[in-house]
Amino acid sequence: MNLTRRIFQNDASIIINKTRSAYTGWARKNRLSYYELLVLGVLHKAAPCTQKQICGVCGLPKQTVNRITSALVKAGHLEVSPVEGNKKEKNLNLTEEGKEHIAKVLVPLQELEQAAIRKMGEDAFQMFLDMIQLYRISLEAEILNLEYSK
Repeated sequence: MNLTRRIFQNDASIIINKTRSAYTGWARKNRLSYYELLVLGVLHKAAPCTQKQICGVCGLPKQTVNRITSALVKAGHLEVSPVEGNKKEKNLNLTEEGKEHIAKVLVPLQELEQAAIRKMGEDAFQMFLDMIQLYRISLEAEILNLEYSK
């Protein structure tokens, strides 16, 4: 592999990590971890949902999601209700207090994201989303191929 290709690969990794670092900074300003911010984002968009669904969206381990959602239940931000026809899974429903908590954290963040998208332009942002998704899918496939070839 030539040096230019290695530099581009390193750049992709650095850019992804710096983007995550920006979100981590926002989370810390709001006394949250990055993972808590991810879970709140899913709950904001998809509640009621299950821990399993959150894991699927975020790619987080079940134990991490369980720890975060249990703390949110204890804080009064979530209520748990049974999933019809499934005794193992529980729906996580935002309480009014939970909706207010999420709004304080996520609405200002969404405004910042929208400002960044306006600076980029919607077409460029859509291209970015398409390309990063393609990169993620391709990278996951390569990692799976490596695991299966051993």
